[in-house]
Amino acid sequence: MHLILDGVATNLGLITQVAELKDWLSAAVEAIGMTVIDGPGVINFPGQPPGLSGVVILAESSITVHTFPETNVVMVDIFSCKDYDVDKAIQMVRDTFRLVEYGVKVVRRPLDMSRLVPTWR
Repeated sequence: MHLILDGVATNLGLITQVAELKDWLSAAVEAIGMTVIDGPGVINFPGQPPGLSGVVILAESSITVHTFPETNVVMVDIFSCKDYDVDKAIQMVRDTFRLVEYGVKVVRRPLDMSRLVPTWR
């Protein structure tokens, strides 16, 4: 399952501070019941527009986040071969980033991975 969520955030600390975004990635992993392999890592991206990019690598796949403070934009992808509560994940992103506008797309895996990898049930 792949949750793609883009939004306009009002939690300026979360979209501008490396430490806060790292903490959010850790909380996101816990909230959806996944297993960390590496990370979280967050870097300042000095490009145009500047922002933060973060990732946590999971046994089940990954969570990435990109922020663009000049426009308050946040982009979150939660990609997993294991099913998770998408509504809970959306609510967590909405609440913690304090989104005033957002769009969501959910893409389901084309095969039932829990059937193929029993530990992901």
